[in-house]
Amino acid sequence: MRKNKRDIPIAFLSNRRRTVGSTLYGFHGNMTLVSHVPKKSKVVIALSSMHQTSGIDQETRKPEIIALYNMTKGGVDSLDKKCANYSVNRRTRRWPMAVFYAMINMSSVNSYILYNCLPNRKQISRLDFIKQLARELILPELKRRTYNDRLPSQLRITINRILGPDAPETLPLAAVENTVERSKRKRCYMCPKNMDRKTSYYCKDCKHPICLQCSDMLCRNCENRT
Repeated sequence: MRKNKRDIPIAFLSNRRRTVGSTLYGFHGNMTLVSHVPKKSKVVIALSSMHQTSGIDQETRKPEIIALYNMTKGGVDSLDKKCANYSVNRRTRRWPMAVFYAMINMSSVNSYILYNCLPNRKQISRLDFIKQLARELILPELKRRTYNDRLPSQLRITINRILGPDAPETLPLAAVENTVERSKRKRCYMCPKNMDRKTSYYCKDCKHPICLQCSDMLCRNCENRT
């Protein structure tokens, strides 16, 4: 803890009269405040909600709270380094997005640690693990978008290529028709040639290219009745 906190008792602050190695404890509910003097005229103050007793580490002869802190304080630096190696951070002025990026980075590190704890796991690098993790996260959304008839055909083809063996076996009729008919742009056969209006839509019956201004919208219910 910083020594400028007003809640710290004066007796816990630096004092030349305190001997080197001396320790003071303060207990309040489930919190324990410790003040340790490692050197002359220097004091280290720590607050813990884990320790409830005034224990001393036998190896370092320091309070258990401070000994545990010294042993685990490198974990934050190690996590920051791992997050920086493969980061999803992007420049943003919105602090919720910055927090979201940090959560994604830490979640990927934690999930890789949990994966390594599994028995009979397959040896895999962290980069390959992140790629598989990202794919598993976006897979349901990609499958859902393949059934969206309003997506451009090229985008739908790209999604199917990314899905590969995970692509749905059967697509809606409209998705198949749009993928075939909108694959190539040609001049609308009803518009004047001097307009040179290109379109990626084709008539369902005559297969001629036709732009949206020269065509009429028809729902599938009305189409079936005709």
